[in-house]
Amino acid sequence: MKGREGGAKLGGKKVKRLFGSMKHTPPMPILTLFFIWRLHSEPRHGYSLIKDLREIATTPAKPSTIYALLAKLEETGMIKSRLDNKGAHVRKLYQTTAQGWSLLQEVKKRKMRGLWREFICELIA
Repeated sequence: MKGREGGAKLGGKKVKRLFGSMKHTPPMPILTLFFIWRLHSEPRHGYSLIKDLREIATTPAKPSTIYALLAKLEETGMIKSRLDNKGAHVRKLYQTTAQGWSLLQEVKKRKMRGLWREFICELIA
């Protein structure tokens, strides 16, 4: 569903220009999609996501960058967090919201064509 500014309307909130630099839009599109996807199956700590990125990235991201992105995703309603005090330290567990998963599905439906599909297929070939 489209709004007047061309953004997708998901979960009652407008996500303006999915990958734009607007104030309330999640930045870093590839990481945004990766985090939404990765946090869907089970809640994870930020450090777990940092380890995941080290495994797949050619250049490591700073923890401050990762935590800033997680905060932005939470602010925009794509993920949610809760405190986990089972270990020696209290840490946040992050998980994808229904709104975040809807966004990922919308991107998948709209963006996985043409050149993007060709690029992804080349990466996994």
